[in-house]
Amino acid sequence: MDKQLPAIYNDPYISEYFKILYKEHKENKINETKELLDYISNMEKKIDYMTSEVLELKNTIEQLQNPTIRETMKSITEDIKKTVDNGKKQLSDIKSNILSSVKEYVNQFKQHGKQAVIKTIEISHFKVALRKFHRSLFKCVNKTHLLINKCDAVTNELRNTKMNFKNIGAIIMGKPPVNKRPEVNKMNFIQKTSRSMLSNLEKMIAKTSKMIHQVDNIDKKSVKSEIKYLESKTAEKSIKNKMKEKIR
Repeated sequence: MDKQLPAIYNDPYISEYFKILYKEHKENKINETKELLDYISNMEKKIDYMTSEVLELKNTIEQLQNPTIRETMKSITEDIKKTVDNGKKQLSDIKSNILSSVKEYVNQFKQHGKQAVIKTIEISHFKVALRKFHRSLFKCVNKTHLLINKCDAVTNELRNTKMNFKNIGAIIMGKPPVNKRPEVNKMNFIQKTSRSMLSNLEKMIAKTSKMIHQVDNIDKKSVKSEIKYLESKTAEKSIKNKMKEKIR
């Protein structure tokens, strides 16, 4: 099992990084970084909760009596687990990259002494990774829909079949009919849990879409400021050239 990273705000380098940014009056960079860190912290909690839900689903599905239904639902749940695990790894990679960047920038700042200027995290660099995570969430939604649809079909069948051949045979033989209630209860639990997962995933997608939109805006602002800088430099160079021509 991979060693889990500490809660991102508890990392000493993150605290030190923010202190340096405050001293340098880089409020915009502080807000940008905090928004990304808050997003990651929120996603971690949701992913951990969803992982526990998937395990509960697997345990309940293992107890289903019908082997065909059990194997079909087991296969879908395994696919969901793989997608959740993949999303968890993608999120962990983003977090690791932020922590390693912050550590590097803080150490560089310390090495250069009082005259140093802290290098800051470029939030736009995480845009590609965020979009990959976004796609993983959508894949998980599709697989969860498959599980819900299968579960609905099986539950309706169980509820509507009040008298099957086994029950008719049991009644003829003077035996009690087969009790389907435990199976229905298990299916009800699977329905409830899978719908809870779907609701959780939809919220995660909404938050991730918002985060990507914010990163896009930051990127656009960065490009605009770079263009302005280049334009001012070009204008400055043009004025200098004209001055030289006049002198000649």
